[in-house]
Amino acid sequence: KLRALHPGFQVVPEQFFRPAVHFYQVHTRVKSATSAVTTARKVTIRVTSLATGSPIRGANVVAFTNFATREGDGGVTSKTGMVKLSLPPGTTVLDRLYVYPDNGFWGSLQIHLNLAATVDVRLTPIDLASQDSVRFFAGSGSSTHGKGVKVGVVDTGIALSHPDLKVAGGECTVEGESSNAFGPLGGDHGSHCAGIIAARGTPPKGIAGIAPGASLFSFRVFPKPTAADPEPGASNFAIAKAIDRGVAAGCDLLNLSLGGGNPDAATQAAIQDARNAGCVVIA
Repeated sequence: KLRALHPGFQVVPEQFFRPAVHFYQVHTRVKSATSAVTTARKVTIRVTSLATGSPIRGANVVAFTNFATREGDGGVTSKTGMVKLSLPPGTTVLDRLYVYPDNGFWGSLQIHLNLAATVDVRLTPIDLASQDSVRFFAGSGSSTHGKGVKVGVVDTGIALSHPDLKVAGGECTVEGESSNAFGPLGGDHGSHCAGIIAARGTPPKGIAGIAPGASLFSFRVFPKPTAADPEPGASNFAIAKAIDRGVAAGCDLLNLSLGGGNPDAATQAAIQDARNAGCVVIA
């Protein structure tokens, strides 16, 4: 009946997307049965700065005893830079050990690592003055690069108070949240993307993006994390609405650094409408 009354309507299922980041996680851990706990191999991972030796707090440590089946253990380092892991009995070698620091340091990957009671991992501090892959291939943008171009970032929101980022406007399209809350409430991924596009900093304390002169617009589609859902996905309806809002704001480019969902009619229609309006959607 609805289709008969409104033949132009299209019913599509809701889908959820994730930020386009790759973060390995353990799928199978040591069983919690008493016998397994008493015989588990206990290992401490200690994460420190290569430059100062100081402990690094908040680093996510992921240890695989079998990478193919994602077996192992993981945790987050404390203020002492340490985290204790429980591995299968008799484990002497780790297939892979990943360390993902919160900020300020490069991550680490070690393969076929021989275990000791304590494993030390020393992370290299990030030097904003050094040439990274973006600067190697694209160079450092001058302050006028991108001038007059409006770029919308459809993501977790952009940091509104970051000294290297200037946000001209935006909107939150998450259902039930304020439309004015387009800051980084959904995470830091959107700020990272915005920095690559149009950061206006100067080394050694800041960094310049590819087009520092471009105007940034933040369209937050990821909800605020909660205890019940610490990593909520972005609805395809919020994404489609954000694309429409980006076109209405006059954006020349819209960046969708998303993953995890399948192509859906709602998002595809919004992208096609944006294209027809002269806006390039990069997804």
